[in-house]
Amino acid sequence: MRGIIANLEKNELIYQDLQNKVIFNERIIGLCNENFDLISKGQGWILGSCDGVARYYFQGVWKDLGKIDPLKSDGSDSFIALAYPRKSIILDRTLSPVFSLKESITGLDRKKSRSTGK
Repeated sequence: MRGIIANLEKNELIYQDLQNKVIFNERIIGLCNENFDLISKGQGWILGSCDGVARYYFQGVWKDLGKIDPLKSDGSDSFIALAYPRKSIILDRTLSPVFSLKESITGLDRKKSRSTGK
């Protein structure tokens, strides 16, 4: 097993191998031509960024959610926040839009730090 680890918890490992396969607990779940970045995960789902496109994995299926800024996007057990170039959208667990905001940095479940350069 060689590659880049995206997430490591008690009994869960998500990583991208040297052939660009995204692997979750020793099972190939997808392919990403560039770096796969984990944005968030919950009970049975994974939200990641592949080549700058938000990809939502649930029950063996990937759904592309559009080009986003992965560093400004986040997820929790109840909501997913995606930062698009000119707006941010909050989705519920069924991927239905709940809110739309002007471009922003979102944090739903954990603290994020940001340097202002001062």
